[in-house]
Amino acid sequence: NPDNTRGSVQMYAADFEYTIGILDLRGVAVWARIDDTEELGAATQVGTEILGWYLEAAVHVLPDSARTGLLESADLVLFVRYDDFNTHFRVRHNEQRDRTVNRSEVTAGFTFFFAPNLALKADYQVRADKTSSKLDDLFNVGLGWEL
Repeated sequence: NPDNTRGSVQMYAADFEYTIGILDLRGVAVWARIDDTEELGAATQVGTEILGWYLEAAVHVLPDSARTGLLESADLVLFVRYDDFNTHFRVRHNEQRDRTVNRSEVTAGFTFFFAPNLALKADYQVRADKTSSKLDDLFNVGLGWEL
C-alpha cells in the first residue's frame, strides 16, 4: 500500500435462492465493519459499519410453444426486487451520518434469455434516500453473455 494506510474489514453475508415451479425467490443480507477509518483522513467519509439487503421474486413466463427453432432454449423472466442499503450505518463518533447514502430501491423488469448464455435485460428503478430530495428514477438496459 503506497501511503501506508492500515485497516481491516470484516464482512458477513447470508443469502438464499429457492425455486418453486416457475417462481424464483432470492435474497441477500450483508453487514460489514471497517476498522481504522480515521487513517483515511478527514476528507474521506467512510462509515465504520455498512448494512444492506435485498429480496427478489421472478417468474418464468415464456410458454413452451414459443421455444422452437433458434429459441429452443429461450426464457422470459419478469422480476421485482427491493434493495435497502446504508453505507453510513455507523460512523466514527465525531462524524455526522450522511443520509443520502441510506437508500432504498424498487426495481422491476425482465430478462430475455435467447439461450442460456445470452440475455437481454431491461428494468426500471425507483430510488429514494433518507433525505427530502428526490432521486431520479432509472431505466437500464443491458446485454450479457458468457463464453
